[in-house]
Amino acid sequence: MKLKIRSIRSRHVALGVLAAVLAGYAAFVATFAVKQEAWIHAAPRERPTGLPPGLEGRELRIAVGRDGARLAAWWLPAGEDAPAVLYLLGVGHTLADETETLRVLRGFGVSVLAPEYRGFGLSDAAFANERTMYEDGDAAWRKLAELAPRSSRLSIYGHSLGGAVAIEVASRRPEVAALVLESTFTSMQEVLQQSRIMRMLPLGLVLSQRYASEERIAGLAMPKAFIHGTDDIFVPPRMSEALIRSASPPKALVLVPRAGHSDALTGSAEAREAARRLLTGRP
Repeated sequence: MKLKIRSIRSRHVALGVLAAVLAGYAAFVATFAVKQEAWIHAAPRERPTGLPPGLEGRELRIAVGRDGARLAAWWLPAGEDAPAVLYLLGVGHTLADETETLRVLRGFGVSVLAPEYRGFGLSDAAFANERTMYEDGDAAWRKLAELAPRSSRLSIYGHSLGGAVAIEVASRRPEVAALVLESTFTSMQEVLQQSRIMRMLPLGLVLSQRYASEERIAGLAMPKAFIHGTDDIFVPPRMSEALIRSASPPKALVLVPRAGHSDALTGSAEAREAARRLLTGRP
């Protein structure tokens, strides 16, 4: 009789533990479903105003959306007829983090427009999501065309998540002359699946922020360059390798030995030369 009672108690304990585990898992899934926009697009909201030394240009604001929001941006002109580039930064960055990259791009003799998305840096709004990121990229592209109406060439450079935005903007804008993508991923789901914790989630069901770049890039006809550091721990270089396999020619891939997530362009003469050729249109 005692053994039977112990067996029943053990079964109840096991069922209780199982119920607690399932409840905890359900709570984790629900929390991710609700919080994913904030988690994926987390970005600093503070940075110094004004351009840093070595960058000549001006700060400006770009109207976006229907609520009067404005994007903070830097405009670095190189001349009325110079090629012009829209620079789209990655998540977790403000323009203050992009100074070295922007110096390199300006060194090519191109004009550069670099915005911060809503919810980033000094831009308006408190949040970003996939939809607003695409809207912001498209608004910045229109502003670039307005600022450089006599430019001989308008292109886009995207870093990390900015690369996903660049691919989406280019898919809407066939006039984009060239696309340079640094440390860019295939999809948000593949990025998240690198984490053991995130692999526990049914991402195919609950992930709304998809950034399906590998699917979209096949339809882009303009010349493309993919730049990636071999030591990137956030977005592995195999993702750029997958993107270039899906992309139509003309295309080029530059893997930079020992470079990480944010220094592939600035740390490699080969990467800089590949970017320069595409963004200027000059051999």
